Order: sequence, then C-alpha cells, then structure tokens
Amino acid sequence: MLLLDLDDEPAIDERSETVDSWPAALALMDRYPWHRLYPLAVHPEFKDMVFEAVVSRCEADGDAGRRTLSDWNELCGRGGPSSGEDR
Repeated sequence: MLLLDLDDEPAIDERSETVDSWPAALALMDRYPWHRLYPLAVHPEFKDMVFEAVVSRCEADGDAGRRTLSDWNELCGRGGPSSGEDR
C-alpha cells in the first residue's frame, strides 16, 4: 500500500477570475467537463439556465452525456417526482 505524506506539500489555492455575465461564466466553467460531474445543488434562480447549458453539452457528448443528464434533470426540477428540492 502506498501512503502519501502531503504535510510538506504547498497548499492549493487557486482562484478563478471574476466574470459579469452568464456566457462568461459558462466559458470559465467549460475549461473543465463540469456537466459530467454529479450535481449536488443548483441555486433556484439559475436552474433553467444551468439545465439548458447541461443539455447542450450532454447532447454534444452523445451517449456519455445521457448518463449524467438524468441527475441534472431531477436536480433542476425537470424530472418526475423527485425534483431535487430536498437535496
């Protein structure tokens, strides 16, 4: 078993740039495949915009995108009985 000693490693302290528009925020997030992550929470004011962005990215991913779309669908209030409000 390999154990890593991280006590001597420098702390990771990266900050993203500040943006002032939704397209700029998406461009910043699109540096990473954020839509493939398991969603835990989306602010209610942004659910529609986030879901639209996820759908377009998942469609571009083809079959791989369909696997995560249902989780976003529920969290953004687009899915059946469990709309993600209690998460």
